[in-house]
Amino acid sequence: MKDVPVYIFNGFLDSGKTSFINETLGAEGFSSRNDNVLIVLCEDGETELKTDGRVCKRLDVCRIDEKNRLNSDKLASAGEKYSPDIVVVEYNGMWQMQELYNVLPDNWQIVDMMTFIDYTTFDMYYSNMRNLFTDKVIDSDFVVFNRCDEKTIDENVLHRAVRASNPRCRIAYEYLDGSYVMDDIKDPLPFDRELDNIEIGLDAYAQWYRDLDENLSLYGGKTVTFEGFYLEGSDRMFKEGFAVGRPIMNCCEADAQMAALFCRSKVKPFRHNDWIRITAKISIEKHRAYGGRPGPVLNYIKAESAEEPEQPIASFF
Repeated sequence: MKDVPVYIFNGFLDSGKTSFINETLGAEGFSSRNDNVLIVLCEDGETELKTDGRVCKRLDVCRIDEKNRLNSDKLASAGEKYSPDIVVVEYNGMWQMQELYNVLPDNWQIVDMMTFIDYTTFDMYYSNMRNLFTDKVIDSDFVVFNRCDEKTIDENVLHRAVRASNPRCRIAYEYLDGSYVMDDIKDPLPFDRELDNIEIGLDAYAQWYRDLDENLSLYGGKTVTFEGFYLEGSDRMFKEGFAVGRPIMNCCEADAQMAALFCRSKVKPFRHNDWIRITAKISIEKHRAYGGRPGPVLNYIKAESAEEPEQPIASFF
C-alpha cells in the first residue's frame, strides 16, 4: 500500500484555515492534474470550501462534524472509497491533536502541519484555553497569525507564546492589508553556553534543558551549576549515582513532566526529593538513563542543600 502525504491545517474556528486551503488547492505545484485529493473536513466556518477550479484530477470531501465520528474505520473507509494521492485535513480547533494521530491510517503520513491564529481573538484563547493553543502549536511546522493590526500588534508577545511550546516552527504575520511578514526575532538564551562554567538561573532551567537536548555536542566538557530535586530510584544505575532535575510544563501544571539528568557520584549525601544546588561536569555518553543512547551524564563536583523555590516547576513562559 502506497504512502499518502497528509497536510494538516489546524486552528480555532474562523482563523483562516479554509481560505488558505482554497488558495492552496487552486495553486500550481501543490498537486498535479493526475492527483486525487481528499479533504477531511472537521468543521464548517464562515468561509465555504470551494471544490471547483482545482489543480487536480479529482477532489473529494469527507465531512466529520462530530468528534465521535473521527475514528480509524471512517478514515480507512474514505481511503478505500476515494484512493487519494494527497490528503488535506482541516481540523477542529477544539479537538486534541492526539485524537487525530490515533486514527490516521498507517499509510497516511503527515508531511506538513500549519496552524492559523486569528490575532483579534488570540488573547482570549491564550488566556482561557492555553492547553488547546499549545496542543495546536506544539507539532506545527508553520504558525500564521492573521488579521494583524500594525497599530496594536506586539510581535514579541506572539513570538514568545509560540516559542514556549515550539522552538523550531516558522512564524508569519498577515496584516489587514494582505501583506505577510516572516518572523525573524532571535531568541537569546538566558545563560551563556560559551562559558566553560555555566550558571543556570532558576528561571532558565526549561530553556537550558531543551537546548541541552537540541545541542548536546556543545556541552561536552562544560561545568554547569543549577538547582533541582535530588532523585533516587530502584534501577541498578542508581548504584553509581543519582538523578537531579525539575518538572517542566508546556501549558499548565497538570501536563508537567520530570526532566532530570543522571549524575555519576560516589557520594549520595541527600534524601529523595531534597532540593539541592549542584555543580557537575558534563560528559556525553551512551547511558542506561537515556535508553542506551548518547546523553548528558553529570560528573559530580559538589552539591549543597538549597531552599526550594515557591514554584519548583519550570516553564518556558
